[in-house]
Amino acid sequence: MLLLSFLLGCFAFVHGQMTINEADDFLCKTSTYLKYMQHDSIIYYSDAASKAFEKVGDWDSYIQTMMKKGSSLSDKRLLSEAQAVYEKALFVAMSRLNSSDPLFTNLYAGLGLLSLWQANYPEAINWFSKQIKIEPDKNSESVAGAEINIGLVYVYLWRFEESRTHCKIGIEILKRLGKANHSFVSNAYTNIGLCYSNEDEYELALSYFEQALDILVEAKIPNKGAIANVYGNIGNMHNHLKNYTLGLDYMNKSLKLQRETWGEKHTWVAHCYHNIGRILQAQGKHSEAIKYTQKALKIRQELLPMHHKDIIKTYTFLGICYKSLDQYDLALQSYKEGISFREQVAPQAMELVFPHEGMSEIYEMREDFEEAIREMDKAILILQSEEGWDKVKNKPKLIFYFTRKAKLLKKYAASSAAPKNIALQKEALQCYRKACELSDYVQRQRHDDASKNKIAQNGQEYGKLGLSLAFSLYETNPTEAYLEQVFWFIENNKASLLHEVVQKSQAELLAGIPDSLRELERSLSLDFTFYDQQLQHELTLEHEGDTIQLKKLKQKTFSIRNQRDSLRFALEKDYPVFRWLNFEAQKPSLARVQAEIGSTDALILEYAFVDSFLYLIAIEANEVKAFQLSWSEADEQSVGQFIAFLHDSQRAQNEGYESAYLQAYESLAFPLYQKLLEPALSAFPQSKQLTIIPDKALGHLPFEALLTAPLLSETSSRYQDMAFVLKSYAVKYNYSASLPVSDSLVQQLPRGRLAAFAPQYEGEVWASSREVFQRFSGESDFQFSKLPATEQEVSQIEKMLGGEVWAGAAASKQAFLKEAGNYRFLHLAMHAFTNDSMPLRSGLVFSPGEDRFLYTYEIYNLPLRAELTVLSACHTGFGKYQQGEGIMSLARAFRYAGSPNIVMSLWQADDQSTAKLMDFFYKNLKDGMGKDEALRQAKLSFIADGERPMPYFWAGFVLMGDGEAVDWGGDNYGILLAIAVLAVVILGFIGWRVSSMQVGRKQLG
Repeated sequence: MLLLSFLLGCFAFVHGQMTINEADDFLCKTSTYLKYMQHDSIIYYSDAASKAFEKVGDWDSYIQTMMKKGSSLSDKRLLSEAQAVYEKALFVAMSRLNSSDPLFTNLYAGLGLLSLWQANYPEAINWFSKQIKIEPDKNSESVAGAEINIGLVYVYLWRFEESRTHCKIGIEILKRLGKANHSFVSNAYTNIGLCYSNEDEYELALSYFEQALDILVEAKIPNKGAIANVYGNIGNMHNHLKNYTLGLDYMNKSLKLQRETWGEKHTWVAHCYHNIGRILQAQGKHSEAIKYTQKALKIRQELLPMHHKDIIKTYTFLGICYKSLDQYDLALQSYKEGISFREQVAPQAMELVFPHEGMSEIYEMREDFEEAIREMDKAILILQSEEGWDKVKNKPKLIFYFTRKAKLLKKYAASSAAPKNIALQKEALQCYRKACELSDYVQRQRHDDASKNKIAQNGQEYGKLGLSLAFSLYETNPTEAYLEQVFWFIENNKASLLHEVVQKSQAELLAGIPDSLRELERSLSLDFTFYDQQLQHELTLEHEGDTIQLKKLKQKTFSIRNQRDSLRFALEKDYPVFRWLNFEAQKPSLARVQAEIGSTDALILEYAFVDSFLYLIAIEANEVKAFQLSWSEADEQSVGQFIAFLHDSQRAQNEGYESAYLQAYESLAFPLYQKLLEPALSAFPQSKQLTIIPDKALGHLPFEALLTAPLLSETSSRYQDMAFVLKSYAVKYNYSASLPVSDSLVQQLPRGRLAAFAPQYEGEVWASSREVFQRFSGESDFQFSKLPATEQEVSQIEKMLGGEVWAGAAASKQAFLKEAGNYRFLHLAMHAFTNDSMPLRSGLVFSPGEDRFLYTYEIYNLPLRAELTVLSACHTGFGKYQQGEGIMSLARAFRYAGSPNIVMSLWQADDQSTAKLMDFFYKNLKDGMGKDEALRQAKLSFIADGERPMPYFWAGFVLMGDGEAVDWGGDNYGILLAIAVLAVVILGFIGWRVSSMQVGRKQLG
């Protein structure tokens, strides 16, 4: 039928017999032609029909027909011809129509897209903005489309936050219109996916592309061109994820559809050739990659102006291929050729950074470091902005360039004599610090937890390199400025995600975000983590393609993520103070941390591993020292052996009093003291209170169980006489030196004093709970043994402190979730389990019931206000190490949830010994001791008791948090106090923010 209409139209056109009725009929049919991408038909008919409309003065129809023709010419990438048609249509519209005529909406949209394909991005934004301005209904489909198109322009401008913002606005409008599956939503998802792809978030980008594809495939008349584009995007993501076979499969699907839609000579076909070349290059097939890239270049040169961004991309990729073949002269020629065209019209274009990067790599290989650095500077200059991090075009790429320049500067310094080499190292140090600061900023902007983790871990790598260089400069010139840098880089390697959570919580309070919105965000985060964990489990199973269950889980996680992100987007928009406080704050300075220490006998010891060294910074109220300790594989093994020794309950009980056991203990505990503590403690002999901030495996080590001296004699069997660190020092732990500063916001305390939970176990688990536990914990066979001493444990504590106890069947997960946020002190005497492969599926075990496991991911999202949480359970401080963040334990989850002080266990606890130890601990707290001293004296009392003095029974419980004494009269802080403190914090925060920025500039200057 379409072919017949086309032939009849051609006949009428040739014989000059097209009537107005025929022209009107064509105008109605163009939508059908457009659905089937019949652009040649549209162009041919338009030419005849527009003449007919022009002849009779039907200007509305004339302009509509011209726009159809212009759109088809633009889609075919006949851009000059399209420009002429649109300009004529615009001229007629402005001279013949009222400025508010609805036709202008579509005309501006077409002009915007044409400007976009011509790479005239400011003009494209101008046209789309005009489209929005003249549209009277700001919640219309037209406005949504314009917002999403602006989002696409910002993708090409590498302004990804702005792109996502405009796309989300468009999506929200369409959802309000009941058009959640409109093709515009597919476009928006594609744009957002492109943003994440350019930010190296390939899995996240893939999820958006898959959702975009689902919408297009389910359409009644699928748009083959659009589907082809999404296939190409999915293929690119699989390439980045090293799924090369799957990537090529999608790319060939894309190429087939593009050819069917556009023929051989089209930019989309060239795009496919280019991306197939990229996959071949990644597979090491460099010569084949060059052939496909040259095909793409030929098409693009025929259709696009030589300065177009796609042409420079092709030249750049040719350079990469030639470099892989060691053809460096050809590679340089390709890079330079692309630059020469683009620089003439857009000297600061984003596309230029890649050939500059490639040229820098070649100059580095030739050891021409000056040229390599010069090219890197050109790339950095294009990316960075004087207006701050927020205006940087591509933040992840700039982070990479800072670190790359730092490495080049270090290499150049190694081949240079003093003082030039010192100047080069100082500049390299500045680059590492900028990389870390920008990494932290990007991390705070991201809403997706997986993205945050990835960025945080990358940031730790840059921080390690910076720390090593900072200490080297400090050794050469031990000034306060370099010492501050050493501290900054060590601290930057600590708990950045935890810092962010604490800061975000404070920012929410200070910005006045309602509890209802905070609770909604927590609920969405909890739901997302739950379904994402199920999705990750499903992905571990072997499937041929997506199963129905897998598709449902992907859709569910995608939907909840979008809801959560939309809420966070709204909070940042509606509460600008929250955004400022959350994004702009920096970690406190060394001087600020020293000021918070207070006591002259308190000492912070912060550790960081870098390669074969262990860096230690010792911070006292009036003095700071830094140490570089050698660290070998033998040292690593010693730590592991000592931890394993402490965990061995059978050996402790059976051999604990034998001299061989004590000699073995001494052979591990004393050398580790000499390695880890003695250098700092010798430098600060007055210290009595230690705060340990460990790194890696040291997070599983109870430092108080080390020995400050050898055994008195080889036959000694009295633990009371052994020189445990515990005897001389009160020891506590923390995730970061600056967390106490960040965590100084005082909130109104809950009304209740103590909530204690002590489930009882009967040696069996309900079937439904067993299924859930086995599926997500990784355990296939388990029994929860009885804990007869726990009820007595919580009963004794309740008698001392007052409060509420949930014991036996009453100690349910549901009761805990309902009551936990209402008490100052939480005490949990129960079983726990760990899951190293999926840390978020570690958890606590409450009384039997349909839902008895409290998983780590659920704890993260609890709104706790407990001043102290005691986890009187096994392995609550044990977990998988995550670089830069520390041990991902159950205890850490309670810290995230808002409890700043946690007593936790590093290994399996004996319930009778634990009950006795806890009884001592709470009595000491009640007597006014600080938390660390209370635990220390409890352990000393336990050892003196003599029943089970072996470290296995007491050393596993450690304090994570502060050493302050509990204010037993402060159960009901007033609202006036809270308001006063908030005011002080706001003023102090602003003053600190200004001073921190000034200090940072001074140090880096």
